[in-house]
Amino acid sequence: MLNLRAGITTPNYRIAVFADNLLDRKYIAEAIPAIEFGGSFISPGARRLIGVEVGASF
Repeated sequence: MLNLRAGITTPNYRIAVFADNLLDRKYIAEAIPAIEFGGSFISPGARRLIGVEVGASF
């Protein structure tokens, strides 16, 4: 997983771009062994998220 964030901030404005899980690697967030049901329940990890944040203050 690769998370990135870059931005510029001035006294009145701010802008930032970000990416969470940029390489979109699949990983197991939770695995529950369930032998009595014949296997395991596996929960996939985080999805890729890319965005821009913009703000202003006066």
